[in-house]
Amino acid sequence: TLGGADQQAVYFRNVNGVMYKWEATNIISKASDPSNAGSWSTATTVGTLDENVATMRSIAGTPYIGKADMPFYLDGSDNDFPVAEDVQFLDRTKNCISMNTWQSKLYVDIGAAALMEYDGTTVVWRSPSKFSTNLPDYTTQVYGIVGDEEYLYIIHFPDTGTAYPLLAGKPTVVDGSVIWAWHPIQHIDFSATGIQPGSLFISSIYKKRLWMSQSLSGVEKMYHLPLTTQYGDITGDSDYLFQTGGYIITPWLHSNLKSDDKGYHSLTLTTEDCNATNYVTVDYQTYFTALGGTWTNLGDFNTSPSQTKYFTNVTGTMIRLRFTLVTDSTSTTPKLTNFDVRGIWRPTKRQLIFATVKLGDNIIPRTGNVSESYKSMKDAIDEAVNQAKPNTFYDIDGSSKTVNLLYAREFDVELVQEQNKPTSKYELLWEEVKTS
Repeated sequence: TLGGADQQAVYFRNVNGVMYKWEATNIISKASDPSNAGSWSTATTVGTLDENVATMRSIAGTPYIGKADMPFYLDGSDNDFPVAEDVQFLDRTKNCISMNTWQSKLYVDIGAAALMEYDGTTVVWRSPSKFSTNLPDYTTQVYGIVGDEEYLYIIHFPDTGTAYPLLAGKPTVVDGSVIWAWHPIQHIDFSATGIQPGSLFISSIYKKRLWMSQSLSGVEKMYHLPLTTQYGDITGDSDYLFQTGGYIITPWLHSNLKSDDKGYHSLTLTTEDCNATNYVTVDYQTYFTALGGTWTNLGDFNTSPSQTKYFTNVTGTMIRLRFTLVTDSTSTTPKLTNFDVRGIWRPTKRQLIFATVKLGDNIIPRTGNVSESYKSMKDAIDEAVNQAKPNTFYDIDGSSKTVNLLYAREFDVELVQEQNKPTSKYELLWEEVKTS
């Protein structure tokens, strides 16, 4: 027990054998022997007295204190320094409540929907809203942060209704580059009671599980989801149960040619354990033809290791797929390891004009009036070659087109001895450009 004037504490945190406590929600003190009242240090105010401490974590012996305005850290002399001062202008009722550590980095819930990563030097924003477009599920407050040996788990407050979206994220190698990837795990419906902010935690007592607590006053319920101990063989984990009806939606697929039309003709799935009762149902949308929300069913893929189905007259600039996994047993599930959608690229057709032009003095044009010389004609071609903006081209019947000169080659150059002046021909290739 602790006697004396400071015998109260709102929270405790053990940092490398030193006990920290914060009193009256905004004053920190520490002791290497917390049972000895005389060993507690002089109280230290972190930040300003106006903002309360929300939580405290530590990484490699450095204490991190999350307050309502921003997160701080303490140096070896217990001097406080802000981790990111600019976040103090965001919603102070939601900062740092669920702050936690994972893989020697600090993860902080900030403002209305943001998630901040701090490695001791650099701040990086890992907010799910940065990785999605027009998905309101991930534009709400981060309600919990926790991690295991493979993934960082976060849960968001519902945008509408009572279902809390749970995601798992980590750095992932994609096409040879390391990027951060979020994986939607489940929408957990807690009815009207909701869950307590910052209540997410993982425990392996009995079995490895992700726990969360209900927030309604007087309700003492805990919820859990099983987490695997066999990331290399999840379907071999007997504590895992599989459901029918869970689905994932791919991003819009465009092969880095977002604006060009494409004709889609086939989809091949590489799978494991697919059969008549365990299979993958595929639906698709194309952009813009079904942007209003209508999905078209392609069929059930029930043959492993590979099966191909074919689209019928499906076109669009982009396509996305929805995979629904169907199983007849909670102990097994079809495994989707790869998908390959094939199509034909249909770029906008180019209108090309090929012309051969004769250059020289005294060449009679269609109008019958000689007005150009070899030099003036060659200068005009050189100007067209070097001009950045489109040129105006007049064809044989006098109509004009806006064009870009792609190619010019002079050949058959001859010197007229009587005039001591050259004549030649030019091959010209133009591309018609629409400017209006």
